[in-house]
Amino acid sequence: MTEPKQQALVDTASAPLQPVGALDALKPMLNTNGELELSSLGIGERVQKFIEFREKCGFNLPLWDTAILSQFPKGTTLVPVPIVPSKQDAWRGDDAKKMKLKDGHVEPSADFILRLANIAGVILENVFEGMNQETGLWSCRYDAKLQLPNGEWLTIQNEGKDQTAYNNDGTKAAHVSESTRKKAKRNVAKNLLGIPTSMPEAEFDRPWVILKPVFKSGESIETDRIIAERKQINDRAVGLLYGQTVDVQVEHPANKDGEITAETMKARIRQAKSIGELDEIKKALGAMALTNEERKVLGALVIGKEDELGEVKL
Repeated sequence: MTEPKQQALVDTASAPLQPVGALDALKPMLNTNGELELSSLGIGERVQKFIEFREKCGFNLPLWDTAILSQFPKGTTLVPVPIVPSKQDAWRGDDAKKMKLKDGHVEPSADFILRLANIAGVILENVFEGMNQETGLWSCRYDAKLQLPNGEWLTIQNEGKDQTAYNNDGTKAAHVSESTRKKAKRNVAKNLLGIPTSMPEAEFDRPWVILKPVFKSGESIETDRIIAERKQINDRAVGLLYGQTVDVQVEHPANKDGEITAETMKARIRQAKSIGELDEIKKALGAMALTNEERKVLGALVIGKEDELGEVKL
């Protein structure tokens, strides 16, 4: 079976009447910037607002109770992002029967779950990809985390997918690494967001709403700390690929005595067989002293290799 095609994020300005009507029910809870401003409300008031909204609107609300009940500091707001699923965003009909789902149930597609995760800000880190020597299966594992409105992290570790690497005739299965990687990401994202493996079709087809926390600087010590932490995470992610640029015009001290050179790294990038192997290369690049030009060339090679290996970027 072919994975359902990914549906583009719906522009709420041109969305169908159903989600527009549902968004109208949100308006009493929003400020002029379209944000939920709940930090000044007590837990009891928040719970009441959440219950009223949930009863009034037929929305799917991943992690809403977790987000709304968080004791987040002044300067934190929540932006609701609506996503309207299409028929192609779930396995239905004959496909659902082949998958032996309950009558009337559908299974959300991997692309749809990954799109929800992307919007929610889920961070995935590959921790293993390769042959599991104990089971003989191709295995892919990820850690996943999502920052809550109070700045704490919701995490899942070392979760993913195992698949057979060989066909019944003993030949290697085509694209097993790409297939396993995508399903591994789906599984860890699904479990982090609390999305069921299958659900009634009418329930799946309701609009989905993701709450994205927004932290404003200068409002509180806590939000300033969270903003600084997010910057560190972003800088680290960039650093793993590009490292600290050193404009070196002479022989690199780190490359003396037979240590790894830029040319060696080019060869390693071209020969990489998996995203896990490429991640190790990126870490090594981050620790190397390289010229601006070398950093630029190696970074471009890494990006090209990611595309070649079929990485789904979140």
